[in-house]
Amino acid sequence: MVLSSGFRHPVEVGQSLYGATVENRAAVVDHFAVTGHRTYVPTGERPVDARLYVGGTMDQPVPPAEKLDSLVVGSDDRRALSLVPTGRGLARDFEPAVTDLPDEDRAVVQALLEGVTDYYELAESTGLERIADLDVADRRRVTVRVRGETVGDAGELDNPVQSFIGVGLAVAMGTPIESESTVRQGATYLSFEWNTNDDAPRSTE
Repeated sequence: MVLSSGFRHPVEVGQSLYGATVENRAAVVDHFAVTGHRTYVPTGERPVDARLYVGGTMDQPVPPAEKLDSLVVGSDDRRALSLVPTGRGLARDFEPAVTDLPDEDRAVVQALLEGVTDYYELAESTGLERIADLDVADRRRVTVRVRGETVGDAGELDNPVQSFIGVGLAVAMGTPIESESTVRQGATYLSFEWNTNDDAPRSTE
């Protein structure tokens, strides 16, 4: 879209800039042949700070936050990446502050979803699908629905919507948050999963 003054629409400019970031990030992941979980890890270096840990598995725990300050983590046979999340700055600038969100799962998720649509206008609509405790001990999963992304594709690695919610949850819950995405029937479904065994029980109603 080109405005009448000849300037390009800010959303289109943002899309172009983000496209380069996506290509570079995908190239890094491919170069190091990293596969596995995508996990947002709070580092505590600032009130709102986190890293995206790419490459973990169920038998390979996420390293402590203090070991995630370099790009490549681990040994050659168990290599992973530690990236600055796309949504870190968004989470820092969000009002109300992520660190001031209510200490309850549903309220945190709802606030972040409103941030996606109303505060940052990253998508046309979002919805909370489900919050559930899993059969695996001390695990909880949140699933949200996203339609009409304005920047990027919600199925991409660390896209702005997924990253903002992932960082926000990681900081608010004070624990690493694994995230996955699936696309079906014209909508993207993002899941966020974490351990609850180190925290006091949180309401899921």
